[in-house]
Amino acid sequence: MGLRRLMAGLIAVVLASSLGGQQAQAQASQTFNLPAGGRAVISFEAYCFDFGGGFPQAVPPPTGLAPSNIRAAIAYIQTSNLSGDATKALNAQYAIWRLAGATGIPQGDATTAAVIAAAKITPADPANATSIINAKNAGTIDMDTISWMPLGNAVQITSGVFDHFHGRGTLVVRNRTQGQLTLFMPVGTAFPKAYTGAQRVAGYFTGVTIATGTLPNTASFSVQPFLALLAVLLVLPIHFWRKRREQLIGRRRVV
Repeated sequence: MGLRRLMAGLIAVVLASSLGGQQAQAQASQTFNLPAGGRAVISFEAYCFDFGGGFPQAVPPPTGLAPSNIRAAIAYIQTSNLSGDATKALNAQYAIWRLAGATGIPQGDATTAAVIAAAKITPADPANATSIINAKNAGTIDMDTISWMPLGNAVQITSGVFDHFHGRGTLVVRNRTQGQLTLFMPVGTAFPKAYTGAQRVAGYFTGVTIATGTLPNTASFSVQPFLALLAVLLVLPIHFWRKRREQLIGRRRVV
């Protein structure tokens, strides 16, 4: 756990600070322009929505969207900044599970009721932009999750059950085309299960850094791109080893 958090933090901080690109901060479904061959590091936060499963120790790249009522709830959580308060975040999580049809969970409080009340209008997508889900399905981008970690400490979910319920991660998106793409991460983007027994999560965009794709010259060398490359070289073997281990664990659980 400690190593994973350390490496996840290293990737997010080093890449975000050393790719040398433009940055955009948290807004619902904010668009960004990705130049031909360029890369974007997208940060996101996400909540579980399969009550009864465990908090995922890893999440694969997103493949779709959560149901519309959960998307609406996630949008309310984002715009109300409920993730910034541990108690409000937990009660918002209760709302998501109830919206997903779960039973046998605490009723929550006023925050839970507010999230449920807000879960009636699906957030509109930006005009003149393509979601990263549609772009991936069309083959115009490559996408992978490079970090994922829980937010805060494990809490009591129900009687005798302690676990995490929401987390923070980063995605890397690469433009495979010869032209610029205008993209966005939809509110309620859904990340599938990494293994049997894990919950799916639905998330929202919190920021993006666009790589310029330029290399340092001999007249004005910067150590930051070198550090970014070094970080990637150190992390990738661990990243692929972790994915292989998760696949093996998943197979054992199925058996």
